[in-house]
Amino acid sequence: MSPIKYFTQIRLQSDSRSLRHFMVQYAERYGIKPAARMFNTTPKTVKKWLRRKDNGSDDWLVDQRSLSKPRKSRIPEKEKQRVIELKKRHRSWGAMRIKREYGLAISDKAMRKIWRKEGLTK
Repeated sequence: MSPIKYFTQIRLQSDSRSLRHFMVQYAERYGIKPAARMFNTTPKTVKKWLRRKDNGSDDWLVDQRSLSKPRKSRIPEKEKQRVIELKKRHRSWGAMRIKREYGLAISDKAMRKIWRKEGLTK
């Protein structure tokens, strides 16, 4: 049995794909639970990699997070412009006061982020 946990091994190795490949081969030969015990991980993790291999993809060993797309902003452009306009009108007011006075649904943190991008903060 491996004394180091699976996720620690993945972080320590320069090529995490080889460990995943060995884990999947072991699971196919001996079963999911014995593979989980051998690689010191959960059966859920072993099943995940088996499922990805069975899907037939060529890049099944690649971590999926590196393939994800960047998130788009959920704040409408019209609302962003209103926040910018209100800050220009009330330079001395903070985000919480503008939000309270005008009943905005956007968070004060998001407002400050918009102002920073526009160069409206100190």
